[in-house]
Amino acid sequence: CFLLASPLELSASGRAPMNAVVFHPKFVGKTLETLPEKSVVGTSSLRRAAQLQRKFPHLEFRNIRGNLNTRLRKLDELQEFSAIILAAAGLQRMGWQNRVGQILHPEEC
Repeated sequence: CFLLASPLELSASGRAPMNAVVFHPKFVGKTLETLPEKSVVGTSSLRRAAQLQRKFPHLEFRNIRGNLNTRLRKLDELQEFSAIILAAAGLQRMGWQNRVGQILHPEEC
């Protein structure tokens, strides 16, 4: 929790406010910084894609749709994406936190 001023205190819930990067199995151990040139990263947010494109100009960002399981299946089976960006809280809630390869903090996207 964050200490504001005595005796006030702001407590955050147990849910992570960050975004998480889940990598295709062949890229496990990589980061967005180390993915090969022109790697495709899926995200459902146009705003997030624009922000990340500025930070990682060597990557290509594409729209991805579907629920969490559908997006993970697209990542693993279709060979279209090198990685996808998802809400860390959703992955945690569904028990998929072991798939998280990188955390993106709110100031990054």
